[in-house]
Amino acid sequence: MFVSAVVYFVFISLLSTLLLFPTAITRLGGTEFVDSLAP
Repeated sequence: MFVSAVVYFVFISLLSTLLLFPTAITRLGGTEFVDSLAP
């Protein structure tokens, strides 16, 4: 049951990253990485 929960959480995290890439980068990488991508 615990393993299933972990797999489900990871799947949702990856899906969120693909759908909401800018927001995910902001949460995980912080503002420094985002600023480096900005023109």
